[in-house]
Amino acid sequence: MLPTPIQVGSTVPLTFEVVKPDGDAYDLTDHAVEFLIKRSLQDSDEAALWLGNLTLGIVFTYLAPDGVVTVSIPVSASSLIRYGRLYPWILRVTTPAGEVFEPETGTFLALNEGPL
Repeated sequence: MLPTPIQVGSTVPLTFEVVKPDGDAYDLTDHAVEFLIKRSLQDSDEAALWLGNLTLGIVFTYLAPDGVVTVSIPVSASSLIRYGRLYPWILRVTTPAGEVFEPETGTFLALNEGPL
């Protein structure tokens, strides 16, 4: 998968549809949803450049049963990345039973400051 370009110093909105293997929407009711940006996949979660959740930067685009979330990476987070570097990101979901899965992962490529 090619890296996703991200503008240094800009608010970055991303939308994800979490689906089951059969293609149906994954009901995210009572689930924890997190989005992490790391310097390296080896970094601990505590060392992440940014950790968004349902109280910081992540909202349900429609309703939780629709399985669609919008992540809004703030300027304060995108300003921490450095031009020309690659940064891994992870969308993580934790079920009410404590099971953890990562429906989406990828890499950001940091571009110059300013809008795309």
